[in-house]
Amino acid sequence: MKLPIAVQLYSLRESMQNDAEGTLAALKNMGYDGVEFAGFYGKSAKELRDICDRIGLVPLSAHMVYPEMRDNIDARIEDFVTLGLKYVVISYMQLEFHKGGIDHEGVYENIKSISAKLRANGIQLCYHNHNFELCETYGERVLDCLFEAMTDDELQSEIDTAWIELEVGEAEQYIRRFKNRCDLVHIKSYYTRDGFDELEHDPTCRKRRDTFEFCNFKKGVLDMPRIVNAAKESGAKWLVVEQDTKDPELADLESAKINIDVLRALE
Repeated sequence: MKLPIAVQLYSLRESMQNDAEGTLAALKNMGYDGVEFAGFYGKSAKELRDICDRIGLVPLSAHMVYPEMRDNIDARIEDFVTLGLKYVVISYMQLEFHKGGIDHEGVYENIKSISAKLRANGIQLCYHNHNFELCETYGERVLDCLFEAMTDDELQSEIDTAWIELEVGEAEQYIRRFKNRCDLVHIKSYYTRDGFDELEHDPTCRKRRDTFEFCNFKKGVLDMPRIVNAAKESGAKWLVVEQDTKDPELADLESAKINIDVLRALE
């Protein structure tokens, strides 16, 4: 089974800001099927939809941080519908909003309400994890608490494989745990900086940022065949490529080409 592949445009933020249409055309030529937005790069939703339609890319999803989504979802839904998005993703929700945090009260109710508004417009809400949701900050993994509080329709996962593997070494297992609840799987990798042991996973303590770096899939340590197989077997509908950190020796489009070539070689 061949899964369609999208790319999170944060990975190409410099190129998108300089030449959005040229960047999207280049991604299509590389073989990407869709894109996930992280901002609109000075263009309207209609302009971006027209570009995607002309080029032949699926405008798959968009990221929004939780506070912005909580405060502005009504104003943004029209843009999302204009773009033709299938998914909108909570890209980041600070620890204080999670169970046990000082600003947790009402958060789950807000997410349920946001999800209902999106579903009424044919859009599924998802949640994209970082590292801290996997750490036992309050004696339990707050990512698990969040999903246990929601139905499958209310909230789908967008598993970020690098963050999970980095913190607890369980990316493949987490994908399988979310079987049929993981339409989108973020494919991302990292390498460990010299002097640090990548195999020391401690769920009680987050990895220091100076111990690792995100990178393209040729440099990274993640076992891509196993990750992709787990995604396929768990009902994923899209793989979404992300590379948070630009390679100092490569243009962001060069890294994007490496990443899709690695994934396509697995099929």
